[in-house]
Amino acid sequence: IFEEISHSLNVADCSCSSIALITALRCVSDVEDSDQVKEIYSNAVKDWSMKKATKIHTCVFDDLVQRMPSLAAVVLIEPLCTAAKESVASFIKSESIRVLSI
Repeated sequence: IFEEISHSLNVADCSCSSIALITALRCVSDVEDSDQVKEIYSNAVKDWSMKKATKIHTCVFDDLVQRMPSLAAVVLIEPLCTAAKESVASFIKSESIRVLSI
């Protein structure tokens, strides 16, 4: 499903794939402890914050925060803090901080 997110055509497509991923993650027991899930979202944040032509949209992180806040707290804080510090784009820095503040 993450491949679909990284090749999405627009924000609506990206959000649909994001919700599908979250729905699949709800079926995983102890999802907060899964290193694979942490890696998926860490790579998503890195791609979103470092690549100029990324297909990943902020809605991926917004959806996770809104639908699974306990998982978001575990998997997004560190990568978003890194993005807020190291991204070259001011917009990405401000979006990272906005998502962290939700």
